[in-house]
Amino acid sequence: MNVLCGPGRRWEVSGKNPCHVFRVRTDHPARSYGKKKIAVMRILTLVLFASVFWMGCDSSSSGDENVPLSFRVVLDVDGLQPMSNAFQYQLWALTEDGFVGSNQFNVGADGRFVNPLGQVVSNTLNMQANVAGAETLFLVINGKGDSPVVPSGKRLLGGSLNGGSASLSLSHEEGFGVDFSNAAGQFVIATPTDSDPSNENSGVWFGTRSGTGEAFEPSLVLPDLPSGWIYEGFVQLVDGTTLRTGTFSRVDRVDDEALFFDGDSPVVPGEDFLVNAPVGVSFPVDLSGATVFITVELVEDDDDLTPSSVRVLTANVPSGSDGTPITLQRVSPMLSGTATLN
Repeated sequence: MNVLCGPGRRWEVSGKNPCHVFRVRTDHPARSYGKKKIAVMRILTLVLFASVFWMGCDSSSSGDENVPLSFRVVLDVDGLQPMSNAFQYQLWALTEDGFVGSNQFNVGADGRFVNPLGQVVSNTLNMQANVAGAETLFLVINGKGDSPVVPSGKRLLGGSLNGGSASLSLSHEEGFGVDFSNAAGQFVIATPTDSDPSNENSGVWFGTRSGTGEAFEPSLVLPDLPSGWIYEGFVQLVDGTTLRTGTFSRVDRVDDEALFFDGDSPVVPGEDFLVNAPVGVSFPVDLSGATVFITVELVEDDDDLTPSSVRVLTANVPSGSDGTPITLQRVSPMLSGTATLN
């Protein structure tokens, strides 16, 4: 029996006493429909969440195929010199899909790799994508206007991958691309730009001559360089001080600078160390025991005091050379290294 016991509610009772209440029910259909709707929505939400979770856990999904895999390359290079003025090194891989670069790095005074902040890092470089199928690896120099996103045109070393390893050299076509195997030359210790015979040990000229006062003949045999590179001569004194003789691109012309002399010079690269001495150096200077060498330099690198990593020819100056031609030896080994996929 149903008894109306209050506004809008009916009470089911047992027997004759309406106070024996068993359960309550509502007579409002709208409230009942609303509760059912909420329950259905909750069930649908749970089903949708479970479906998404299951798809995310499905190991057969191909969603990871386009995610780059991080690979590492161990780089060992003999003779790599520190770069200044914000220049950095970077390793690149040539793959079927294009170029893949590493993190940028420099070299500290102790020869260890450092990041752009100067912090010591490992010589294991992190590549930005899968390079397991790469054909070649090459090392570049990034200048002030270069982006680490694309390879710089200032290529240094290159090598073809074979069995996960590459021997890097200057002559490789993906590197510097120049063969220095036939590089040769001579120089003379003399000061032809003045008439003082007492300072003849204070000049070096990359040429030969038949006698004092005779014209110099070119002596250097050097290959042409790619655009953006130039040769430069240096003299390292016995106390470790390094002096420049000037940059040049032709062996049969005067070089680009008359740094330390005032007179007329021979038509070959070279320098007399007579005037405008750098701080800490006194001119004239006796070059006996010094080391003369020729490097390859970046044209845009305005660090004049630090020779590059690419040394081509070198020779020591004996005592009492007396204008006798001194033969330059090809630097061996030249800048080279290995890169191994890790």
